[in-house]
Amino acid sequence: MAATVVWTGGLAAIVLLIFPASVRKLQKGDYYPFYNFLQNRLQLLGWFCVAVLILTGMLQLSASPNYQGFLMISNQWSLAILIKHLAIGVMIIINAYFSWVLQPDFQRLTLLKSNSVTIDEKRFERLERQSMVILRILLSLSAIVLGLTAWARTS
Repeated sequence: MAATVVWTGGLAAIVLLIFPASVRKLQKGDYYPFYNFLQNRLQLLGWFCVAVLILTGMLQLSASPNYQGFLMISNQWSLAILIKHLAIGVMIIINAYFSWVLQPDFQRLTLLKSNSVTIDEKRFERLERQSMVILRILLSLSAIVLGLTAWARTS
């Protein structure tokens, strides 16, 4: 649960506090290097949390008296856990796309732009919007995972 809270807290801080404030207060030349630096640091933390979630999830699943077998949905706990695992799987896929496809492309364009190289501004703006949409989706999914964790614990 701590890994979920850390991941959710990091996403919430980025989406709700850090990026909106930095867009308003930093000049574009300062904002993009800051954004790239922060994203690189938080991606490491995010992937660490994913590894912790997978490891602890497997250990807790195997130790739970509610667990009756793979894809055996016989109670509220097993339904909550199944939906939680599906949500985490979707988060991992989205985060992989964000980390290994979208972010490197955005960082490459940011670097070119900071060196006064002409870039496709429409593509740059699209990547910027797409990054924020993905971060909001990940934040929403992490809140759902927290809710599903609570549901499973009360079942």
